[in-house]
Amino acid sequence: MFLCIMFELNVKEWSRVFFHITDTSKFGMPPKMSQVIDKCNRFSWIYFLYCCTGIIIYGIINIVDPGPCERWNAEHNIHDVCRTLTPLWWPEDDIEPGLKTIIVICQLISCISYVPPSATLTYIIWEAGELIIAKIHHLKQLFESALDNDKLEIRRARLRFCIQYHQDIMR
Repeated sequence: MFLCIMFELNVKEWSRVFFHITDTSKFGMPPKMSQVIDKCNRFSWIYFLYCCTGIIIYGIINIVDPGPCERWNAEHNIHDVCRTLTPLWWPEDDIEPGLKTIIVICQLISCISYVPPSATLTYIIWEAGELIIAKIHHLKQLFESALDNDKLEIRRARLRFCIQYHQDIMR
């Protein structure tokens, strides 16, 4: 939750970083940039669906198999409510089924609200890295072709361009 709040507070900075990473107006479009963007977009949806599905499956398992929770209650003489997404402390041994259903629904909504966005934050860093790698491969190609000319002025201009591109990537 803390990460989600910090991300929201710094969303303009993240947007600026991604705008800079994806800006190809000054040095040209890396050959595989479109493919990398498509791959990252596809993986982000898969990652999001994986997180949501994982939460639901985890919840179903905890609801269907309360054994570990019930053993924990017996061993420690506590009253955690079992058959919920996560065990919930309760002052009595039993809880009304209607209240328990409301608790499960609130837990499910809470988990789906917090887990995928938190997981997405880790994914954003990987995505930024993939985009930077595409630019580095492009720069490598430009460096290799920078010296393929007999004229000194052209080689210097190409090398200067490569150095500027390198500095831009490093920023």
